[in-house]
Amino acid sequence: MSLLIFEPYFGGHRGLYLDALLTYYSEHHIEVPMDVVLSRSFAERHPDTWRHAQDADRVTLHVIDDAPSLAPLLTRDAHNGRALSQAITRLRPTHSLAMYVDHLQVSLGGELHFDFPTRISGVYFRPSFHYGSLGGPRPDVSERVTALRKRL
Repeated sequence: MSLLIFEPYFGGHRGLYLDALLTYYSEHHIEVPMDVVLSRSFAERHPDTWRHAQDADRVTLHVIDDAPSLAPLLTRDAHNGRALSQAITRLRPTHSLAMYVDHLQVSLGGELHFDFPTRISGVYFRPSFHYGSLGGPRPDVSERVTALRKRL
């Protein structure tokens, strides 16, 4: 059994999330090896978390190129999908966790299929996909346009 954590981005609270995961992993003496795949910019933005990951037992860091930040969403999806596919193929984890699966949706339907047993899960940051089913007031035009844009 092995775990791969895939975090291609570096902004916001990403360092805190990964730091909390590494702390839990160490404090609970989890024996499963963990490969952490991070963007090049992550070390610059989150040096403390980077050092924490380097010092953690049973954790191996791997660096990937940053996705083009101003590229269209489908280009970022393709870049991240290729990077995740290459990492899974090379490292052969039994489970992979994408810390931001929103920009992998097209790749999940396409190239992220393997000839060995592996599972992929992810954190989805667009919770508005189910709001209409909760029975609240009808969304206004602006909210419907935003929801349509998110689906694309």
